[in-house]
Amino acid sequence: MGFNIAIHADNAEINFEGKASMSRDYYYFVEGYSEFREDSALIQLGIFFGLYTSPLGRFSYVGNEMEDDQEEFFLLENEMEESPEENGNSNEISNLQDVDTLIDLVQKILQGVTEKPEVFQKIDYALWNEDLFEDYAISGLMLSDLTCVLQSLQFYKDKGCKSVYFVAI
Repeated sequence: MGFNIAIHADNAEINFEGKASMSRDYYYFVEGYSEFREDSALIQLGIFFGLYTSPLGRFSYVGNEMEDDQEEFFLLENEMEESPEENGNSNEISNLQDVDTLIDLVQKILQGVTEKPEVFQKIDYALWNEDLFEDYAISGLMLSDLTCVLQSLQFYKDKGCKSVYFVAI
């Protein structure tokens, strides 16, 4: 089972007409943070470039598709996350994040991966499905997904949104 990641704005009146969608593999890429933490490919990518990448792994599940044991695991994981006061968020449930900070982060990742594609040979995929992630990264699909994330964030910023949140649907 898997989910798709979407981006929502703090202003519910603004809909992203283009409904840009990332691949299902993007969900697995960012979801790895909740399972493997510092050993996840998302964090390893950030370490390589000197970036704090975990904000991309912060999302909420929506809908009724989650199994009871998955929901229990997710709730336990969220309890271990920083409090809203510690991470600057005022809404723990929606994981609101500053849109400008996220734009800056995604731009830096895209620039780093474009300039230093050898990063993909330096990531330890042992905890993840090695072939799946390597294919995702090397094929260019990761760059496509991150570009989609960036375009979505920019859309919301252009509409005046200050905060957004990621959801798995």
